[in-house]
Amino acid sequence: MQMRKEIGTAFKNLHPEVKCKYIGGRHRGVGVNCNTVKYVSRCVPERLSAMVANLMSAQRDEVSSIGFGKLNEMKCGRLNRKLCEWLVERVDMARSILNVHGTELELSSHSFGYIMGISDGGLNVELDGNIEEVSGYLKLYKSNSNGIHIKKLADILRHQNVADDQFKVTFTLFALCSVLCPAGGVHISSSFLFALKDVERIRSRNWASFCFGRFMQGITRYREEKLSYIGGCLLYLQCGLLYDEGGGRVKDIEYRKRKCNR
Repeated sequence: MQMRKEIGTAFKNLHPEVKCKYIGGRHRGVGVNCNTVKYVSRCVPERLSAMVANLMSAQRDEVSSIGFGKLNEMKCGRLNRKLCEWLVERVDMARSILNVHGTELELSSHSFGYIMGISDGGLNVELDGNIEEVSGYLKLYKSNSNGIHIKKLADILRHQNVADDQFKVTFTLFALCSVLCPAGGVHISSSFLFALKDVERIRSRNWASFCFGRFMQGITRYREEKLSYIGGCLLYLQCGLLYDEGGGRVKDIEYRKRKCNR
């Protein structure tokens, strides 16, 4: 709770000319014309929230069986993109630290897993293999040179009334490209199928480490290559990252998680 107040105070005390980079429209009491957000993000938590809200009970059980059960509880609205932009500029990539108002918060796969409700099961997330082993899924998803379109995944999930292996693979792909490790476009690489083809091992993959790595990579590329988009899970950043691996801020994190899931 205290850290949330500190973040709010730091933002509130910015000079109007600096603040206008992060807020839309007109700031209270200050007539300032503000620029639009400088980046695009494909992290769309409201899309995943809407999808899980319509899952059948059996499908929710299968989502839990593959290690993504916490996503069943997701009730997020849209990202506060201005706030995310403000926070992204305060990430120290060399030290994996978020510096807010003089307080340093450690960024790690551990905190990513805690906030996003996923974990590391010990197996690497493999992105290569024998194409013949996933040819059925490539055909099902109408994969092309860009990968698999998120709308195709959404359409399949909306019309699927069973909780079989195909559902598990489709849901995992949808969760990855809508929230957990979205890229810069509307497609997810078909190479993810190599990590999903053995459905029994989906929950054993190192999803927390993989998605955290993509998050850090997304911010690094956005800065160094001056891209117009940020890849990775910005929801992780917005939810506060108030988990001190030394054990210091678990209560604050629980508050932020509840705040995020309203």
